[in-house]
Parts: sequence; C-alpha cells; structure tokens
Amino acid sequence: MIAASDEPNGRLPDSRDFREIKNKGQTLLVQFLQADLALAGTFCDLAETTSSSERRDYLIGNVLKALDTVRQLGCRVEDSSVLSGVMKRADELEQRCVFRR
Repeated sequence: MIAASDEPNGRLPDSRDFREIKNKGQTLLVQFLQADLALAGTFCDLAETTSSSERRDYLIGNVLKALDTVRQLGCRVEDSSVLSGVMKRADELEQRCVFRR
C-alpha cells in the first residue's frame, strides 16, 4: 500500500497517475501477447517445413505452450476489440498448426 509519506511531496498519487500506469500496463500486456503469437507463428512455420516428426511434435508443443500463455493472460486485456483480435489470431494458429500432427 502506498502511504503519503512514501511520495516525494507527501501526497498520494492522483487518479490520473494510476490511469496512466494502468494504460501503460495494458499496452505492455498487449505487446507481450502479440510477441508470443508471433513466436508461436514462427514455431508453426518451422513445424510445417521440417521432415522430422519428432521435431514437428516438439515445435507444435511450443506453439501450444505459447497459445496457452496467450489465453491465460488474454483475460486481463480490457479492450474487447483488442482481446478479440488476439484470440482470433490464437485460434488461427491453433487451426493451422495443431491439426497437422
């Protein structure tokens, strides 16, 4: 908990500061999810091009781990249109990659 004595001017941060922090957190969360989806896409691309079934299974396992992370953290995205786009991309990757096993 933040106490007034913790602040340099002896006051608690105002609600504008909290909104800015929250907005920054949302931005970083979405960037992380997009990066994880990009990585999953790369694993999927590699799985499609490998001739080794062991390597393919390993790469698809990495895709599934990334998609699981996206779905677990995605529930924290507050903008429903952004969340919808993230989940749509996750579903597309799953359809593309997982059913190729």
